[in-house]
Amino acid sequence: MPAWNEQYAHVSNAAGASARRVFVNIGRQPNFFARFLIFLIAAAVFGLLLLIMIPVMIIGAFGLGLLWVYASVRSLFSRAKEPNGVLDPRQNVRVIRRDDQD
Repeated sequence: MPAWNEQYAHVSNAAGASARRVFVNIGRQPNFFARFLIFLIAAAVFGLLLLIMIPVMIIGAFGLGLLWVYASVRSLFSRAKEPNGVLDPRQNVRVIRRDDQD
């Protein structure tokens, strides 16, 4: 009859290899200070991107607002210059549009 340690040698070697693999994988992971350093670097990069992007977005929103005001004023004056508009110099003139079918 084999000794108890010979009987379970195969199981214990498999478990030992598995445990060794776990410890090796844990050892390959970055430690707390490395993770903290990575977090600080990522936070610094994110902060710099925010410092760059927020003013760009504010300037872009201001520019879009100016374009909207310009388009509104331009459409207001273009409607005023249309026939029978406010800035049409003709008085009491009926404009007949030939393309309208009544």
